Amino acid sequence: MADDLSIIAGYELQDRDVSWTKSDLVAYAIGVGATKDGPHYIDEHDASFTALPTYPTIMTLASNSTDLHPFIVNGTLLKGMPANTISGNPVYLAKSTIEIVKHIPLVSGHGWKWKTRYTYALQVGPGIRIELKSKLISPDNVTYSKLYSTYFVNGVTTTGPRPGKITAVGPPKEIPIPLNRKADWIVEDTLVSVINIDFREKIRYSYLNADPLVMKAAYLNREFSDQTEPPKVAHPLCVFGIASRAVIKSVGKLNPLSLKFIGGRFHSYPLSGDQLQTKIWKMDVVASDPQKMTNTQVSFCTRNMATGKLIMDCGVAYLDI
Repeated sequence: MADDLSIIAGYELQDRDVSWTKSDLVAYAIGVGATKDGPHYIDEHDASFTALPTYPTIMTLASNSTDLHPFIVNGTLLKGMPANTISGNPVYLAKSTIEIVKHIPLVSGHGWKWKTRYTYALQVGPGIRIELKSKLISPDNVTYSKLYSTYFVNGVTTTGPRPGKITAVGPPKEIPIPLNRKADWIVEDTLVSVINIDFREKIRYSYLNADPLVMKAAYLNREFSDQTEPPKVAHPLCVFGIASRAVIKSVGKLNPLSLKFIGGRFHSYPLSGDQLQTKIWKMDVVASDPQKMTNTQVSFCTRNMATGKLIMDCGVAYLDI
């Protein structure tokens, strides 16, 4: 049982030191399948070598360490919280967005910080919905990225009678997918084993189903409990990177600097070998972006063609092209 939710909302985690090198950027790019998009993500000698703009999303998992981290130790959602521990309860990443304020340098150097604050906590049925806001801050205190994440912690109840919430500027509102018309772009990708392997290497994080305890915590054992060697499951942030690539490749014309914001909801877990399809619709930027920060907005969804299930939905992205 967790304590009063008002204790969670507004709580700030201790700042974490983070860093990266060109090899980290390359490993992440390979991890989300960017080898298909040309050498500018994977060859540091290429004149156009750059970082994928969604790279900061994995800062929620990475650290300053150069070693792999075990899931249970560093994957605890509320580690350091003043509430009672909820370790061992299934934790799902339900939604993730990133606003790219500035493009990150190719090598970080020292002094970069990852700041996280819990902005919302609500009892929903058998668990708690928790929302976080995180920032990537440079040594000279400049914000480079803003991330908003929503998690659902299953099997946790609270003593607090009301939801805990603080006022915080959130991401742009979701816009329904216009299923009444054909998509303007369709991008397909195959989730191969190398994607999972390199994604794990980059985030220094174990496979989602590498350990039976992790498998059980994620409830994935319901599908694969009869298999002695279950297939590798893609982390949601790996799928996030693949969908973001699809948007950059099609709408942004392969220009990573065009992407200013992207986000969506997660629905299911694809496996190695699954064929993914991202459908993208161009939207009315005047109605949806009153601040006119960008000149193009799209909605998108990503579906697993092997199962027909949605992987990501309610996707929205802003681009300058």
